[in-house]
Amino acid sequence: MKILFLTICLTFALNITSAKAENFSFDKGKITFDAPDDFAALSPEIISIKYPSTHRPKFVIGNDSAKTTIAYDIKQHNISKTPIDAVRQKLTEGLERSIPGLEWKKNTVLTFKGREWIYFEMTSNAIDTGIYNIMLFTPYGKKMLAFNFNSTIDEIEQYKPVFYKSIESIAVK
Repeated sequence: MKILFLTICLTFALNITSAKAENFSFDKGKITFDAPDDFAALSPEIISIKYPSTHRPKFVIGNDSAKTTIAYDIKQHNISKTPIDAVRQKLTEGLERSIPGLEWKKNTVLTFKGREWIYFEMTSNAIDTGIYNIMLFTPYGKKMLAFNFNSTIDEIEQYKPVFYKSIESIAVK
């Protein structure tokens, strides 16, 4: 399955400090979020299959089938000096060029916990199924923090409420 934001920027190595599915922390504890109880870290082999791009995320957790996942990473893309809406527009253009069957549900900038986030909610087509993505991007120092909440269409209704809870739990120190 293709994941949407993987073609955007290069992967940056991070330190993960928690392997439990309930709460994850990375970049030496500066970023935390809660995940659905049944999620666990995907193996590097499964990540490589699910995200075949060389720009794959460093960290991915998911359910047993890996049909529903949360990918997260800090990317080398410095967006700190660019107006957030200009970044949103550039990402929008790139996604529209590279994703088959993209249909926007939401494409906006929102503020929560005092931080501006680019917020995308969309559907697209993978080889064998429809995909639902909720993606968030925000400046993080001179890099970009990225989250991708991803599910197949047949599982999204089950996971959408827990995705929203997980998004609300994101904390950046």
